[in-house]
Amino acid sequence: MHSAKRIESSPLLSVKDVCVAFGGLNALRDISFDLHRGEILGLIGPNGAGKTTLFNCLSRLYSPKSGEIRLLGENLLAFRRDQIAGRGIGRTFQNIACFGSMTVRQNILTGCHSHMRSSSLAQALRLPSALAEERRFREEIEEVIEWLDLRKDAERLVDDLPFGTRKRVEFARALAMRPKIILLDEPAAGLNHEEVMALGDLIRRTRDERGITVLLVEHHMSLVMSVSDRVVVLNFGEKIAEGAPAQIQKDPEVIRAYLGGHAA
Repeated sequence: MHSAKRIESSPLLSVKDVCVAFGGLNALRDISFDLHRGEILGLIGPNGAGKTTLFNCLSRLYSPKSGEIRLLGENLLAFRRDQIAGRGIGRTFQNIACFGSMTVRQNILTGCHSHMRSSSLAQALRLPSALAEERRFREEIEEVIEWLDLRKDAERLVDDLPFGTRKRVEFARALAMRPKIILLDEPAAGLNHEEVMALGDLIRRTRDERGITVLLVEHHMSLVMSVSDRVVVLNFGEKIAEGAPAQIQKDPEVIRAYLGGHAA
């Protein structure tokens, strides 16, 4: 079931001693873990544990007060939030962040912008180099549309689509960013049982067929445990466990956090 292949010993992503504070509240305290190429890593914890805060650090929406985040050895904290997609990190959001008045194809195309090299002037003048680049991206978009079975909806406005389809559009836009890592923030939220099963298959296919490493934040425990190679558990901003799914499911501290915790 868990077929991740460690291509290299050094981690693709390294989080070391990350601390985040909002006023006097410590949202994350000394969080450390590594994510290796070809892995699916689940990040779980009760509400208020700090999972989305950590995702926002990786996306550069937040800046830690201390600690390091490195992508292939490069200091991720040295980049602005608008540069993160270009470094190889794509993301979906807990609350869908698509452009409702745009078509599916237009939404997915926005994911390519971080990789476009042609200047705005070259694009406006329709210079040959800009046209060639646009053609390449459009070919990539069509492949993603096909891969995610969105062909019949490609010209529909996102606002007119069912919730589950809109989730796939957001996933497609993240893939269009050509990510090394895709951050999935509660992708199962609002999905029915059949859609959750299909999502699990999609996450595995994303890793196995497209070679994209996955960091998954999710409350749906059966999904996390069925697709993840390893699981990291947070509670009240601290890491309380890390290991294989079977190991995590039996961990007494994890059981206490879920059954006896009252995180805000």
